[in-house]
Amino acid sequence: MTAPARSRIRVAGIVQGVGFRPFVHALAAEFGLAGFVGNDESGVLIEVEGPPAALTGFVAAIRERPPSLAVVTGVDVAPVAVVGDASFTIAPSSARGPRSTLISPDTATCADCLRELCDPADRRFRYPFINCTNCGPRFTIVTGVPYDRASTTMAPFPMCAECAREYADPADRRFHAQPVCCPACGPSLRFAWTARGGQGGQESHLHATTPHESGFPATPGPARAHTDPIAAITRRGWCAAPVALTSICAPRITERRSPSSRRPSRSSAARSSR
Repeated sequence: MTAPARSRIRVAGIVQGVGFRPFVHALAAEFGLAGFVGNDESGVLIEVEGPPAALTGFVAAIRERPPSLAVVTGVDVAPVAVVGDASFTIAPSSARGPRSTLISPDTATCADCLRELCDPADRRFRYPFINCTNCGPRFTIVTGVPYDRASTTMAPFPMCAECAREYADPADRRFHAQPVCCPACGPSLRFAWTARGGQGGQESHLHATTPHESGFPATPGPARAHTDPIAAITRRGWCAAPVALTSICAPRITERRSPSSRRPSRSSAARSSR
């Protein structure tokens, strides 16, 4: 029987925020290997051990079939001492040096999330912040690296039990998806109508809230200032896409203004000035 070997593998490129750790976890199970994978300041670090032939196949798979959102620019492999790991795990991220890793751009909603978005029986039906390992916000919500939930604008939103279950399940497509959330635990959007002082009409505001906020702005005029986490999300651009996504399976809303709030036409304005 061939003695086991162990390799330390460093992967560089756009390898954070693209499902790379879940991908490596699945590869280790496929090749029957033990060890760990984690994000660090310069990319992804892997230590893996098992039969030498399996290690060779594992490294080849990283190079030849990475996740679709990843851009691998380098795979460096070095032998290290066998330590006798019994399983493969996703290790906590570490950052001991200058941060130089790249972060994926935001990615359009995948077909699976669109299906859930439009399914009345799904718990994320019409939820504008739907995402998974294969799609959703990345660059616009990141506040630091390595890329983890704690280093994004999702940090103030603890996962509910159901989202946490998905996050921890290697068989789920939301396994280690850092922005994972749902209506019970994530950000929300409300369409609020408020009176416009002195104009006799109304104006609308798209109002972002945390799951724990309730009610609409208490006084006429612009919506309340966002709380810090929401302000960070809206300021960095995660609100535009969800609104468009919701319109895919939601009826169109047409705003109607009262007659007194309509702007006069160019011709009527000219007549009144004569």
